[in-house]
Amino acid sequence: MLMAKCRTLQEENEDIGAMASEGKDFEFWCMSLQACVLPAPRRSFCGNYARVVNQILQGLTNMHLWIRLPLENSKPMDDDLDKIKNNSHTLQSEIIDSWELWNSFRLLCDHSSQLCVVLDILSTLPSINSLARWFGEPVRAAILQTEAFLTNAKGYPCLSKRHHSLLTGFFKHSIQVCYFYCLHAYA
Repeated sequence: MLMAKCRTLQEENEDIGAMASEGKDFEFWCMSLQACVLPAPRRSFCGNYARVVNQILQGLTNMHLWIRLPLENSKPMDDDLDKIKNNSHTLQSEIIDSWELWNSFRLLCDHSSQLCVVLDILSTLPSINSLARWFGEPVRAAILQTEAFLTNAKGYPCLSKRHHSLLTGFFKHSIQVCYFYCLHAYA
């Protein structure tokens, strides 16, 4: 699995993004990779990023692009629901749902079969219904973050029951699971 920073693909300036897409297209072709992991789209430039990724996808034949997304879904508090109903656009933009971001991005990329997902599993998980949506999507890998682990009574790292059942579901669906160890998490 190759992971790289591709900030120039998310540039606000479309010319810079277009030049970056041409360069990335050539780099991907030269490496003969099966898949390349791209960073999550920033919400403010999701449309431009999707356009550039879609252009790259149309030029690729034997490779997939995997978009890395955090597995999260923050729900608004009860008093915030009233604000949302009253068309408060600022609050709606603060609500994070990685599946909604994925769905928007996928739509902008014309539902390309070469576009897949890599999920970052964090310490908190969304609701069971939110998790279930992902099993119908082209999730190819999950990255288990260090912060997802708890410490048991004997001081050993372990996973919560929800994390354990999620990983079991991933294994049943032949989804690759990678462990990401971060030194600064224990500093």
